[in-house]
Amino acid sequence: MKKLYIILGLLVIVLIILLVLVTNNKSEYLVFDNTTFLEYKNHTFQEVQYEDLLDKDFACFSLNKFIGYYNIYARDTNNELFMTNNANEKAYTFEHPYLFVTSNVEVLEFDVIDADINDLSYLTYDLNKDFIESIDDLDSFKKVTYDIDDDGQKETIYSASYYNIDDNNSFSIVFLVKNNKIYLMGESSIFDAYDEEDSFGSMDHFSLKYLLNLDNSIKMVIGMESTDITYYQIYSFDDELKEEYGG
Repeated sequence: MKKLYIILGLLVIVLIILLVLVTNNKSEYLVFDNTTFLEYKNHTFQEVQYEDLLDKDFACFSLNKFIGYYNIYARDTNNELFMTNNANEKAYTFEHPYLFVTSNVEVLEFDVIDADINDLSYLTYDLNKDFIESIDDLDSFKKVTYDIDDDGQKETIYSASYYNIDDNNSFSIVFLVKNNKIYLMGESSIFDAYDEEDSFGSMDHFSLKYLLNLDNSIKMVIGMESTDITYYQIYSFDDELKEEYGG
């Protein structure tokens, strides 16, 4: 009888190992607008093709609001996606920005609030924007507080924009602060977009778009809006900032 218990115990262990392996090898899929199609597998993001998404069930978000559960129905020549909810054969389109994720991707809610005077030194001193004399100089200065690394202490993610064609100091920036240490996630300056004929041109604008929970790890999705398209970057934070995908 003792041998039987040992054998049964070993079988249980083997089954648990197999279950863990199967779970870890399961793919999740993420769609950001009509520009970025990703598979997440074995803790890694990789780009996939439209055809890889066709048999997947998606939770769909548009303008940061949950719309419902849909499947991809078709696409047009601009890669714009049409969805169906399988109740009928009607095709639906959603306003940008939109996000589609499969079942094990949790889209987290967070509040974006105005940064205040106590936050300004991160820009003026730590990030060398000493030409900014007050918050009123900035076109936008926002922050999100969230416990990104699940250590019980909230980190702060800032985004700031300043546009001034006359002094060539325009910038858009997004960064994380933990224990007064700054981790830069994206920055653009006027020199990236300046065009003598178009004057100001189309400067890139960075901001936090989504927080996602994947494998009990929070991913920060940063959007870089450029003219009529948004590029996406994905970061995680655990003692150090890690870029997991750069579009």
